[in-house]
Parts: sequence; structure tokens; C-alpha cells
Amino acid sequence: MENLGTPAAVEELRSIVGLLPGLTWLPYQLAAAEQIMRMKTWVPLTPREIPRLTQSRDGKLIETSEDLCEILVGAFRKYESDLHGELTPVRQIWDRQGDGSFRPVDENAFSDHVVGHLRRLLVDSGVILNREVEIGRVPGAPVGDRTDIKIDALRRLKDRSGFDSITAIIEVKGCWNPQLLSALKDQLYDKYVAPLGAPVGIYLVGWFPKSQWDTNDSRRKATRDLAISEVQSQLDAQAAGLPQGFAVRAVVIDCRLPSLRDAARIRRSRRRGHGRRVGR
Repeated sequence: MENLGTPAAVEELRSIVGLLPGLTWLPYQLAAAEQIMRMKTWVPLTPREIPRLTQSRDGKLIETSEDLCEILVGAFRKYESDLHGELTPVRQIWDRQGDGSFRPVDENAFSDHVVGHLRRLLVDSGVILNREVEIGRVPGAPVGDRTDIKIDALRRLKDRSGFDSITAIIEVKGCWNPQLLSALKDQLYDKYVAPLGAPVGIYLVGWFPKSQWDTNDSRRKATRDLAISEVQSQLDAQAAGLPQGFAVRAVVIDCRLPSLRDAARIRRSRRRGHGRRVGR
């Protein structure tokens, strides 16, 4: 099967690796099959894509599942940085209560916020140069559960008989979720990545500090008393223990609200910027 050099053969072999993790030689067969498939289905850059690549500092090419995984991890770290930018969009993922306290939005709303960022970065901005990117929800998710995200990076095969696609599944969790420290394997890998033959999985956690949280929110009590670095470390270890042949990463996002000092600094920065515009 590994010598067929077709995307279908690679997907089938990846499914077998997921079903039989005890066969430690299978991931090496999968790696060989992927290499043969890439050689047989390689599509050169078009004349239109070459100038885009040379002119864009941020443009990326995706040839492998690891390429897509690294781009997504980078996209989520940029999302985290942007949350704490000058306009503090992090406030959009906190609900202000009538008494002035705050609660995190629910997981569905957090996932929607993430999807909006991915569409702007990966689709609208054209960061990925050699593939069309489609972002949607994982098929078959229960009604009302819209947290899981599916990303397809598509490129038409050179014989135009179909598409060379790389699929990523993103499992989104709030820090209060009772399955927070088990769902990377039990849900992301066992439920989606392995059965779907998706080579890339991202376990995305929104970490909302309890110290900034409305004490009457029951989710606050359910949140573990751990540092964000401890959660990241535990999830990294779980991802490293999964069968080879899949690129699975954990990304824990710092969703803290700006402190009073941060807010004052941002206000001063806005006033200075306004003053410069008026002066011109």
C-alpha cells in the first residue's frame, strides 16, 4: 500500500495506524507512503504564485501535515498576542455582568471568536500561498455543540483528477471543562483525528484566570488551581505520547483581562496617538 503513491492510500494507512497503535513499525510505513505520495502528486508553483511568494514576508507554502501544524500553532500564538493588543479584543471573550464583574463566554462563543481570527489570517490575508483553505465545523457534531473546527488545505492534483488535501481538526476547550486534561486523547485523537485519518490535530484551551472571574459563576469552581504553564506542560506530554504519524499539538491561550495598570497604559497610548494625528 505504501508504494501506491495516492492520497487515498495514505489516508487508509493513517487510519490503520490509528486503529493499531501497538504496531510501532506502522508509522514508518506511513512516513514512507507520504513521501512517495508527495513525489508522485507534487504540483509546482504557478506563474501567479511565484511573485506572491517573493513579495510576501508572511506567505507560507504547505507541502506536509507538519507544515500545516506549524502554521496553525503560529496562528494561535498570534491570536493570543492580538488579544492583548492596543484595543484589547480579549474583552470580547468575557461577558460583563450587571454588578460589574466578568465571566468568560461559553465554549461555543470562544470557538466562534477563534474561527473569525483564522478566517482573517489564513483565508482573507492569504498567508497560505499554494492551497485553498476551507474552515468549517466537524461533521456530525451534536446540535448546540459547535466548538470543534475542521480546516482543509486543498490543492488540485497535477492531473486535475482530484485534490491533495491536508486536514486539521481543532478541539476547543474552556479551562473549566471537566474533561480538560483527558480530552486531548479521548476526544481529539480517539474521536476525530484517528477515525477521520486527519493528520493534524490542535487541542486549543482558553485559560481564563480565576482571580478575574465572577465568584458566582459555577464554572469558576470547576476550574483547576493550576498555572497556565502547568496545563501547557501536561498537555504537551500527552500529545508527545500519541502514536507517530499524526501531528498533534496543544496550545493554551492566555485570556486574562488587562490589569488596571495595563488599562492606564493603553489609555495613555491612545491619547498620544490621537495627539499626533491632530498635530498633523
